[in-house]
Amino acid sequence: MDAERLHELLKNVGLTGDGEPDWPWWTNVDKWTDWDSIIPALNKEIKEPGDITRYFVDKLVAIAEAATAVIDEIEGPDSPRSSSQ
Repeated sequence: MDAERLHELLKNVGLTGDGEPDWPWWTNVDKWTDWDSIIPALNKEIKEPGDITRYFVDKLVAIAEAATAVIDEIEGPDSPRSSSQ
């Protein structure tokens, strides 16, 4: 697979920006983007996850699901790593 096709597939699932060779994961984050302002709240969530932790876990899981779809398309449904098995 050539790089252009891979870029197209990743762009279709929101995992790359226009013309960017690397995809910054934080482009899928729409709140709590100012890390300095959430440090005290995150410190409180060290022992027990709260809203911020759950938000970022949900975002990372969504990224993994989108990436899995691209991997499945590239490798095909018969791949041992396919999520359709």
